[in-house]
Amino acid sequence: MSTELDVMKDFKTKLSDKIRADIGSLLPEEAISKMIEQCIQQEFFDPIVTGNYYNKEEKPSWFVSEVKKAIKPLLEQSVQTYVDTHKDKIKKAVDDLVKQENLTFIASATISKRLAEDMYSQMYSIVDQVATRLKNGY
Repeated sequence: MSTELDVMKDFKTKLSDKIRADIGSLLPEEAISKMIEQCIQQEFFDPIVTGNYYNKEEKPSWFVSEVKKAIKPLLEQSVQTYVDTHKDKIKKAVDDLVKQENLTFIASATISKRLAEDMYSQMYSIVDQVATRLKNGY
């Protein structure tokens, strides 16, 4: 059974042989090796940049895209397994969050009500003072 490293080495060897056969002995071995490494890096691992100078868009590399495709079902299954085995823990966390948010909502409502009452009281006082001054001829 070959590993992915063996497959990549085999690919590099085949690519090197193909370039050497096509170009002949014009390039030294180290130049061909450097070209192959650069080619593999650009084609498989570097992000894909599209668009123009004003509107560049960067997409994940082929390798990253393929890993995401392959890992998505595995992650979904892992999450589902976790949820299935920890339902009580998740339910408690959700209940705690709802209680906490309810307390926050109640506190906000209470503060808002108190502020509204204070504003009304102050407004009433101001209107009463203005009315009194107008009545007294000020």
